[in-house]
Formats: sequence, structure tokens, C-alpha cells
Amino acid sequence: MPLLVDEFMHRDTLGVNHPGSSFLPQGLPRHMEVLIDCSFWGAMAEEERIRLCKQLRCAERCHAKYRNAKLPCSLVFVGFDERMTQLASSLGMGASSWRTREEGLESFLKGMPTCRRTVYLVPDEEVPPLKEIAAGDCFVIGGNVDKPLRPKEASTRARELRSCVCLRLPILEATGLPTSGMDMRDQEGAQVLCLNAVVSILLDFCQSGDWRAAIKPNLPKRLRHMVARVPGEAPVMEASSLRP
Repeated sequence: MPLLVDEFMHRDTLGVNHPGSSFLPQGLPRHMEVLIDCSFWGAMAEEERIRLCKQLRCAERCHAKYRNAKLPCSLVFVGFDERMTQLASSLGMGASSWRTREEGLESFLKGMPTCRRTVYLVPDEEVPPLKEIAAGDCFVIGGNVDKPLRPKEASTRARELRSCVCLRLPILEATGLPTSGMDMRDQEGAQVLCLNAVVSILLDFCQSGDWRAAIKPNLPKRLRHMVARVPGEAPVMEASSLRP
């Protein structure tokens, strides 16, 4: 069954059910914020850096499709320094139009309202799943989320930030993927997604309130075909966010 936002309604969720709600504390933004943590850049090989830039471009394109979304969202690349700007520009990615901040994530978060929930999304199966999204929420996505080259690095980074809570996307719960029959590559692929796919899932869920509908099109093709169809469900095409 799809995991609908109403099943997890512990607090008000703007844009899904109650736009214009007065629930939010004074000064809390009435939109969702997604931050891409680019602090992993220094540990990356050149090939990884190019792949990261391509995913950032895809994430920005995905975000552009939701300019008039029910729950407004801002997308910021934090820790995006001059070296990254030069590489993205040399690849012709239009980085000059991206919303970037050169300061690190810790510094950026200090300037945000303390009453908001800040979630660092990690791919670790042992952490609790994200169940709801509310206006004012801030989601941080690690810039190396697509490949398990450095296991647990995103989780370690998240736990260093005391202002963040660690959660994962409810991929297994929403799709019912049969992990017991998967090889190691598919088990990793069921949790470790490219960062533009994670951005797409968050934005899609804010529109539909249905985790299954948001997650399935953003899975790698080999895994989408492993998700059992439910009665009346239409065939799922690849999400545009996965195409560079």
C-alpha cells in the first residue's frame, strides 16, 4: 500500500493539506528547503567530481519544474566553492544560474531558525524512515549519496551536525522490494540513489503525498521492474530526473 502523508500526520503539512496554516511558529519559513552538502568534494577523484556536477545540474532542472508547487521549495548547493564553479562552468552546465553558497554547511545552518526540523538524509538501512514532510522542514543531501565508495561517510557527517536528525527515504517500506532475494549490488542500489533522484522524490512526494508514486520512477531501472504492481497501478516510466 502507498505510504500516504495522512498516515503520518503528527503535525501540520503545508502544501499537502493545509496551505496558509497558522500552525508554524513565528519566523519559520513557509516552504521546504533542500541543501546539497558539497563538503565531500575534496575527497573525490576528478571523475566523481564531474559526475557530481552532472547530478547537480539534473537536480536543478528537477527543481525548476516545481517553481509553482503546492509546497514551495528552495534548492541550495552549500559549500560550493570556486573550484566547483570553475569545473561546472568548464563543462557548460550553466552553474551561474544555480543558487550556491561558498560557506560550509555548519555555518549555513547556524543562520537558520532553530525551531525548524533539519533532516540529513542517509542511505543506511538501520536509521528510521522519513514519514512526513512539513513546511519549514530542511533536508540535507550528501554530495556523495550516489555511490557507496566511502561507506557510512554521510551518516558520520550527519552525526557531527548536532542540529540534524538522521533519517532515510522509506524506499523498502513504500515499494516492498524483496531484499532477501537481492544480490549485494541491488541491496545497495535500493537505498543508495543519485542525489538528483533524492531531490525528485522529495518534490514528487510533496505533490502527491504518496511515497510509492514518488519513489518508484526514481529507482534504477533494474530495481523498478522488481517492484510488484498493485491493482490498478499504471506502468511506471523512468523519472526525467534520472536523465542528464
